[in-house]
Amino acid sequence: MLIILCLYLIAVWIVFRKFKLMRWGWASGTATVLIGAFILATFLALFDYLTPSGSFVIVSRVAEITPNVSGEVIEIPVKPNKPVKAGAVLFRIDPAPFQYKVNQLEVRSPRRASRSSN
Repeated sequence: MLIILCLYLIAVWIVFRKFKLMRWGWASGTATVLIGAFILATFLALFDYLTPSGSFVIVSRVAEITPNVSGEVIEIPVKPNKPVKAGAVLFRIDPAPFQYKVNQLEVRSPRRASRSSN
């Protein structure tokens, strides 16, 4: 609202003082004030009419969640914008690379046990 008022005052200054397009007098001053009041009243009415009103409630909070392990996510069993309970599975990560590493370690483990017993 203040911006509109300032722009109008600058326009009045340009018309009456800077370029002297009109002479400031009783009639021109009254018309200028009435036009300015009409413009401000119009904007006030529009702001009051177009501004949303009423009560509203923020239903939930949204948090970005990322897995803390490397691997390819193969499934996300959680539905978007639905509440999640504690302990719920959020991601399923492809177990193949991890299983491969476990198998490698299991193969090496008996070898190391046999070496340490000798």
